[in-house]
Amino acid sequence: MQKNVRHCTQSVLLWIQDKHIFNISLLLFLKPITDMFYQFRFLDALLLAYAAGVLVFSAGKIARQKIDLIALLIILMFTQSFLKNVSFGSLLIYIKIISQYLLFFIARKSYEDTERYVSVLQKSYLIVLITNLLAIGLGYGTVLWGEAHTLRGMYYYKTDLSIAMLQLIILFIMKSRWSWYDFLVMLAGFSMIVLSNSRLFFILSVEILFAAFLYRYESRMKLPLRIGFKLFIGFALVGVLAIFLQKQLNSITYFQDANFITFDFTDAAYNTQGRATIWKVTFARYMQAGPLDRIFGIDLTSDMLYNGFFSANAHNMYLKNLFCIGLAGLIVSLIFYLLTIPCFNRLKDRNLFYTAGCFLLTVLIGGIANNVQEFTQFTWLPMFFLGGCVKRSLPIEADEQRGGQKCVDIRT
Repeated sequence: MQKNVRHCTQSVLLWIQDKHIFNISLLLFLKPITDMFYQFRFLDALLLAYAAGVLVFSAGKIARQKIDLIALLIILMFTQSFLKNVSFGSLLIYIKIISQYLLFFIARKSYEDTERYVSVLQKSYLIVLITNLLAIGLGYGTVLWGEAHTLRGMYYYKTDLSIAMLQLIILFIMKSRWSWYDFLVMLAGFSMIVLSNSRLFFILSVEILFAAFLYRYESRMKLPLRIGFKLFIGFALVGVLAIFLQKQLNSITYFQDANFITFDFTDAAYNTQGRATIWKVTFARYMQAGPLDRIFGIDLTSDMLYNGFFSANAHNMYLKNLFCIGLAGLIVSLIFYLLTIPCFNRLKDRNLFYTAGCFLLTVLIGGIANNVQEFTQFTWLPMFFLGGCVKRSLPIEADEQRGGQKCVDIRT
């Protein structure tokens, strides 16, 4: 009887794998569309279950690297933080945070073709773009947030629309030559970012444009760029330029009438839209905790109880990590990102280099003003392409080994 059950189970599993019911392309295609219909929470649950199926049934094996162990350590640290204060709310936050590593390990196991994945995502984001344009044309999606008129489209908030349009731009902009079709798509996406009055994503858009010109320059010169200090300085200067450009929007009558918020080089509260107060309160609460809590974190949700802003979270990924998993967890999470740098610099797939790099930039810079790790729309695609970056940076003989076996030294 047991043999029959085992044989039947194995047959079903093999059938699922042979039919490619769980495949990466479909997962990537569904994600942007699911994000747009945020009201239907069950879609998120179904997509998460499907992602788990992709990890289990997709072909390939993980050649273990240090960054994989760091990712598992981060998961463990968030788990202990969740167990300190278990509730339904903390469970939802925990699942959202941990799910990004599911995408990372899917790519670590089975990442294959950057062009195919980008093409699938382009089609999905075109559906998102057209749907939002139709909604805006029908007069839906413009809301008064405070005193400013902002665009949110089919999404709950302007930030959600902005990250969708920024991801769309990343997927269409990394080409050696743009067609008029590419240009129109990117122009529509950028226009929505501007009209959303999402200042940080305006800056990120300019940064992505700078990255695209680097990609085109590299394509012509046949001289691969590497991540280093000079590149960091270049992006920093472009960010400062973007701040001044965004400030000039207030000289345009339309934006004046819409009460658009721009940067002002003062300590005025509107510069951070109240976030500075939240940061101070959250950090003060962290400093009041005991030594062990400061080292390993308090819990996942207590920051929402102390700031007095409608139970808002820390509004900063780095501060949230400090609060949830402590100083040790913050350091470990930064090490995770630092370990990706040598992987980037070994990549021969330049499309993946720039695509993954730009997606990572949205997380690192977006995390300054948002706790991006609690929003899968922010994290799933960056972590997927990061996983692909790690996998594609390995020598073939190391990548083909079974997980857990010693891999070829890739540092030489």
